Amino acid sequence: MVNLLRRPVYYGWVMLVPVSIAQVVSWGILYYAFSVFITPMSIDLGWSRVALTGAFSLLLLCEGLAAVPVGRWLDRHGPRVLMTTGSILGPALLVVWSQVDQLWAFYVIMALLGVVSAAVLYEPAFAIIAVWFRQRRGRALTVLTFFGALASFVFIPLSAFLVEWLGWRQALLALAALLALVTLPIHALFLRRRPQDLGLLPDGQALPAKQERNADDVAATTSTPPASSSRVHLPAMPCATVASGGSRSPLPPRRSLASLIPSRSSPF
Repeated sequence: MVNLLRRPVYYGWVMLVPVSIAQVVSWGILYYAFSVFITPMSIDLGWSRVALTGAFSLLLLCEGLAAVPVGRWLDRHGPRVLMTTGSILGPALLVVWSQVDQLWAFYVIMALLGVVSAAVLYEPAFAIIAVWFRQRRGRALTVLTFFGALASFVFIPLSAFLVEWLGWRQALLALAALLALVTLPIHALFLRRRPQDLGLLPDGQALPAKQERNADDVAATTSTPPASSSRVHLPAMPCATVASGGSRSPLPPRRSLASLIPSRSSPF
């Protein structure tokens, strides 16, 4: 138990908890809160529910289309810059939304919010888990999706309260401030690309023992022999060292094969 407490916490878990909190806020404001604004916007601006929900459908379409370049960016650069940028653009677009009075402008805002959603919601969050976890990936996904399930439970009533208390335009400003204050520091400060950048392996595992043995073998074979070695093998030298006495004696002369065969004139 003492060894378990002394063991350092794997940075994947350190990163996952705040990222999961950011997912609650991002999903709650960028996705679930929209349903609360349909009725007050329809009454105030005179837009039909069909027009408003059509804008939300455009948001989902743009989010799906942006998933491909988002995935390529994540493979090449990691999530930090992408999600931090999304945490800046998301609140900015909510501020613009709070001032909208033209339907076409509202559709443009929803399209851009779809791109932002692809940059900060489950697409990059799942990519983080895939890179940082292997054997514990299922547990990490459970933690992330558990937090994500709280988004509708928290932000639909919160958004309704803000709309009733402040009006829909001021409620959007309040949600924009909340989105920026929570998600921007998390994405800018906690995110890292991969565990190898911190000298770690996925799941926080140590270097396998087999790889350590291989590294030791390579080091042993490449090391130089000690200077105290007294035997040196020099097969190309013209003389050899006699191990017993340490003196040098000339090598025996080479004899040809013909010299070993008795001549015909020999009586023997």
